[in-house]
Amino acid sequence: MTIPISASLPGEVSVAPSSITIQPPDWDAPAVVLLTGQDDAVADGVKAYTIDLGPASTADPAFAGGTASVSGQNDDNESPGVEVIPTGGLHTSEGGMADSFAVRLRTPPTAPVSITFRPATPSEANLGLPRRSP
Repeated sequence: MTIPISASLPGEVSVAPSSITIQPPDWDAPAVVLLTGQDDAVADGVKAYTIDLGPASTADPAFAGGTASVSGQNDDNESPGVEVIPTGGLHTSEGGMADSFAVRLRTPPTAPVSITFRPATPSEANLGLPRRSP
């Protein structure tokens, strides 16, 4: 008897093997199926999935077409947020020496993101985009 195995959310969990074959002499030996969480790079929280088994393919009418399922969840490992690089050590001077930092998002957004920067001491800092040479 051969039983196909599939996941309801293949982008969240992979299944191996994709089918199992059970021979009559081994009817009570466990067949192990490995589930592996998939990293999707999106902060989408915990995702519930179902592993579907079947329909079974066999000449034995007692098992032909049989199905089963088991549920599980894939825990998310992304956390949305803004990353500033570097987080410190910037150095400027009143003589006009400038420094810079970079900003990036930790996960892909679902809409445009605007970030407003304000210096803690406005009279001591001027935030602006770096000047580029032509």
